[in-house]
Amino acid sequence: MKKSYIIMIVITIVCIMVTIGLRVVMNNMDINYEEVKAIVISSESQLRRVGKSRQMVYNVKVEYEGDTYDLENVHDTYSYVEGSQITAYLSNGKLYANIEGVRTSTPVSTVYFVFVFISVILVIGTPVYIINSRKRNA
Repeated sequence: MKKSYIIMIVITIVCIMVTIGLRVVMNNMDINYEEVKAIVISSESQLRRVGKSRQMVYNVKVEYEGDTYDLENVHDTYSYVEGSQITAYLSNGKLYANIEGVRTSTPVSTVYFVFVFISVILVIGTPVYIINSRKRNA
C-alpha cells in the first residue's frame, strides 16, 4: 500500500507543477486581438438558476462595422449604456469586454483550467485516499 501512497503524492505534485507552468505560459503568451470601438445595442442582466444556486448572467449586444456581436466576458451591465460607444477587443471573430476575456479563451487557458480542476481533486482526494487506506489496514 505504501507504493500507492507515493504514486498518488507524485501524481498530485506533478499535476500541481504542470498547472503552475500552464499559468505562467498563459500569462506570458502573446495574444492576437484588435482594440475596436463598438456601439452598445442592448444591455441586460438575468438571474439564472444553476443547480440549487442562482447566478447573474450579463447579456450585452454591440454593433461593430454593421455586425451585431454578443460581448463576451462581461462582468456588469451598468458600464454598457444603450447607444454608448465602448472599447472592445476583437479576437477570432468574437468581441470581448476586456483583454482577460481574450486571454482565457485560448486553448492553453482551457488546458490550464482542466489542470486546476484535476489538481483540486487530487489535493483533496490524495489525503482522503491515504487516510481511508490506513483505516482499512489497521
